[in-house]
Amino acid sequence: MLSVLHIENIAVIEQANISFDRGFNVLTGETGAGKSIVIDAISAILGERTYRDVIRTGAGRAFVSAVFTGTPRLAWFEENQIPYDPDELLVQREVYTDGKNVCRVNGRPVTVSILKRLGEQLIQIHGQHDSQQLFDEATHLQYLDLFSRDGSLLGQYSEKYARVQALRQEIDRLSMGESEKLRLVEALKFQIDEIERAALHPGEDEELEARRKVLQNAEKITGALQSAMAALYGDESSSGAAELLAGAEQALSRVERVDESIGALHGKISDLMYAAQDAAEELRDTLDGLSYSAEELEAIERASQVIPVFKTANMSLGINVMLDLVQKAAKALPEFDIEIVEKHHNAKVDAPSGTALLIADAMKEACLADKTYVFGRHTKTQRRQREEIGIHAVRGGTVTGEHEVYFFGNDETIEIKHAAASRRIFALGALQAAAFLQGKKPGLYDMRDVLLEKSGVTNLYADDGQTLLTLRGLGFGRETARVFSSLAASEVNVDMISQAAPAGGKVDLSFTIARADLPRAKEVLGALGLAPEEDGQVCKIVIEGVGMEHQPGVAAGVFEALEGAGISPRLISTSETKIGVAVSCADADRAAQVLREKYAL
Repeated sequence: MLSVLHIENIAVIEQANISFDRGFNVLTGETGAGKSIVIDAISAILGERTYRDVIRTGAGRAFVSAVFTGTPRLAWFEENQIPYDPDELLVQREVYTDGKNVCRVNGRPVTVSILKRLGEQLIQIHGQHDSQQLFDEATHLQYLDLFSRDGSLLGQYSEKYARVQALRQEIDRLSMGESEKLRLVEALKFQIDEIERAALHPGEDEELEARRKVLQNAEKITGALQSAMAALYGDESSSGAAELLAGAEQALSRVERVDESIGALHGKISDLMYAAQDAAEELRDTLDGLSYSAEELEAIERASQVIPVFKTANMSLGINVMLDLVQKAAKALPEFDIEIVEKHHNAKVDAPSGTALLIADAMKEACLADKTYVFGRHTKTQRRQREEIGIHAVRGGTVTGEHEVYFFGNDETIEIKHAAASRRIFALGALQAAAFLQGKKPGLYDMRDVLLEKSGVTNLYADDGQTLLTLRGLGFGRETARVFSSLAASEVNVDMISQAAPAGGKVDLSFTIARADLPRAKEVLGALGLAPEEDGQVCKIVIEGVGMEHQPGVAAGVFEALEGAGISPRLISTSETKIGVAVSCADADRAAQVLREKYAL
C-alpha cells in the first residue's frame, strides 16, 4: 500500500507530506484546495505522462517521492534487476523545466516506460468515466490468488503447468514432424508418377520448347507470311512485286531486238522475276503447311509443370544484359532515333542476324509504340521516319559477332555495344544455364532468371555509429506523427523504424538515429515530454544489390541466416534494393560474416 507521499513544487504546492493508513482514506476540501494536484503527483510516480508546465512557477524542477509497504514480490523486480524489499518500496520522480525526467526505484534509475509498467501493478486510479478493474473478468483469478495468500502453492502449480504446456508443444512438434515426413513422401511419389506418365525422352524438352516458341508466335508468323505474300502477289488495290517484275520483263522483251544493249538488262529482270515467283510459291506452301493447335500448347505447358525447361534466344550472358540495357534506354528515350549495326564473319548466310532482330524486338516491346524495321537504306529516297528502327548487316573476315545499338538525339549520341571474341561465350552460357536448373522447381526459365540470381546481393557494409531509441505508450496516430515531424524539423534523420500493434490506442515505437544526432534528438523529445529508452550498443548491417528487386525471399534468407547463428535482429528496414538489420554490436562481426557467407560476398 501507499504509505507516504512527498510533493515538491507541483502547481501551487511548494512542499507537502501526506501519510496514508490502512483502510479507507479520504481527501476532502473545497475547489482549488489541491486535491487534483495530489492525484497528479500519484500519477507521476506511477509513470504516467507529466508535462513540464506542472512545475511550480519560479522553481527549476518538481519532485515526487512515494513509499509503499507490503509490496508483493512482482516479476517486475527480477526483469529489471531492481532489489526487492517487502517492507519498503521507494519510488521517486523528478521533472525539470527543460523536459528531462529522472525516475528511481529503490535508488536505481529507470526509464519512464519501465516505471509505468511497475505503476500499473501498484495503484489503480479510477475516475467517473473509467472502467473499474474489479469488473474485468480477466483479473478475477488474480484477485482470488492474492486473497488466498498461498503464493507457494500457486508457484508450484504454475511451474508444473508450464512444464505440461512445454511437453504438449514438444509432442505437437514431433507429431507435425512425422506428418510432414509423410506429406513429403506422398508428394515425391506423386512427382515420380507424373514423370513416368509423361513418358519423357532425351531432348524432348528442347523439342517442346522449340514447338512452343512457334505456337506462341503463331499469329506473328502468319501475319509476316501473309504480308510477304501481299508484297509479292499484290491485292485488289495494288500490284505485287512479282507482277510488276513480270510487266518490266515483258516491256524489255519487246525492245530487246531493237537495242542489243538492253539484252543484258532484260536478263537481270528475268532472273528477278523468276526468283520472285519461286519465292511467292514457297511462301504459299509454307503458309498452307502451317497448323497450330491449342492442345499442343497446353501439352507443352503441362510438361513444363513436371520438369524445369530453360528457354532463351541467345546463350550469351552479355547479350542478355545488353537486351535489358537497350530496353531501358528505348523506354527512357522515346524521341531518339534508333539504329542497329551487326557485324559477322563472311561465311554467315542470314542477314540480319537473329540476335539483331531479337534486340530490335526487345526495344519495340519496351517502346509500347508502333515501330517499323528498315533493313539498310540503299533504296530509300525519303528522310528517316521517327517510327523506324534501322538494321544494318556487315559481313567480313572472321568476325565472331558484334552488335551495336545507337540512340541518336539532338546533339547527343548513346552507343551500347557487345562484341563476342569467340563462340566459347555461348557454351559457357549453356553450362551456366544447366547449373542454374539444378534443383529448380518445374517451370519455364530463361537467361534473365540466371542474371537475377547472379546479381541479387552484391554488397555488404556495417555502420556502428547508430543509437536505438524506444518510446513506449505513445498515442497512436497524431502523437507518433508529431515525434517524427519534430525530429525532421530539427534535422535529425531517422533510419530504421519499428512500431508495435496499437493496444488501447497506445503503441511502442523504436527507431535508430546517428549517434552524433543523439543530444539533439533527446532535446527534441524532451520538449515533447518524452523520455526515450536509449541503447547505443547497436550496429546496422546493410546488404544491397540491384537484382534484389526481382529476387524474392532475400529478407527471409537474412532472417534464416541470422537465426541459424543465434543472432536476434533488433530492427529491420527494407527497400527494393537494400535491407538493413540492427543487431547488438557484440554480434555485429559475426552477423556480417554469416551474411557474407550466405550471399558469397
